[in-house]
Amino acid sequence: MTSANPSPLWQPDADRIARARITQFHTWAAEHHGAPADGGYAALHRWSVDELETFWKAVTEWFDVRFSTPYARVLGDRAMPGAQWFPGATLNYAEHALRAATTRADEPALLHVDETHAPRPVTWAELRRQVGALADALRALGVRPGDRVSGYLPNIPQAVVALLATAAVGGVWTSCAPDFGARSVLDRFQQVEPVVLFTVDGYRYGGKEHDRRDTVAELRRELPTLRAVVHIPLLGTDAPEGALEWSALTSADTEPTFEQVPFDHPLWVLYSSGTTGLPK
Repeated sequence: MTSANPSPLWQPDADRIARARITQFHTWAAEHHGAPADGGYAALHRWSVDELETFWKAVTEWFDVRFSTPYARVLGDRAMPGAQWFPGATLNYAEHALRAATTRADEPALLHVDETHAPRPVTWAELRRQVGALADALRALGVRPGDRVSGYLPNIPQAVVALLATAAVGGVWTSCAPDFGARSVLDRFQQVEPVVLFTVDGYRYGGKEHDRRDTVAELRRELPTLRAVVHIPLLGTDAPEGALEWSALTSADTEPTFEQVPFDHPLWVLYSSGTTGLPK
C-alpha cells in the first residue's frame, strides 16, 4: 500500500530557496508592487493570478524589458482568445536577446556540438556582429516588417543568426528541419509565402551525409514568393545557380539596427503536425 501523504523525493533546503532567482523576484515584488511578503511560491502564484496586470508590470521591470514606446496599459483586452498585451508599446526581440554582448562580449553565447563531438563556441560579440551583417543584407534584399523569412535548417548556429536577423528587421521567422521531405515543407511554407529561404545543402546523421540539394531545388520551384535563397554549405558544396552564399552575407562588421515593432507583432510561425490534414 502507498501512503496517503507520500514524502517528496527531493526538496530544496532553506539556503537554496533563499538564493533562488524567483525568491529574489518575490522579495523585490513585495517591496515595489505589493506582492504578499509571506507564503512562498504559492502566495506569489496566487498574486500573479489575482493581480494580473500588476504582476506582468513587475515582470517587465524585473527583467528590464526596454520599450522604445511606452505601453498605454498592461492588458488592453482580456478576451480569450485574443487578449491584447501592452497596447501602444514597441520594442524588438533581437535587441533584447543580444544585450549580453555589451557586458559578456567574449563569453560563449552558443555552444555547437555535432557528431564530431567537438564543441564550437560562438561568442556574444561574434553573434551580434553576424546578426548585424545579415540584418543589413536582408534589408538590402527588400525584407520589411511583417515579411516571412524561412529556414530549411538543422540546429546549427546559422539558424540562430538567421532568426535573430529576421527579428531585427521586423520579419517573421519560420523553419523546418532538413529531414522533412519537400511536400511536408511546402505544406507549411506555402501557407506563409516566405520572401527569403535559408537552406543547407544537407546534414550529417548517424555517421552519414544526407544530401538535400534536390529537395532544395524543388522548394525553390514551388515557392514563387521567394526573392532570395541563401546557401549554407554544411556539406561543403557550392551554391546552386542564383543562390547567395551565407559567408558573403555575414562577413561585414555591421552594428545591428533593430526595427521597433508593436508588442503583439508576430515573431515566428510554428505548425501543427499535419496528421489530420494540412499543418495549421
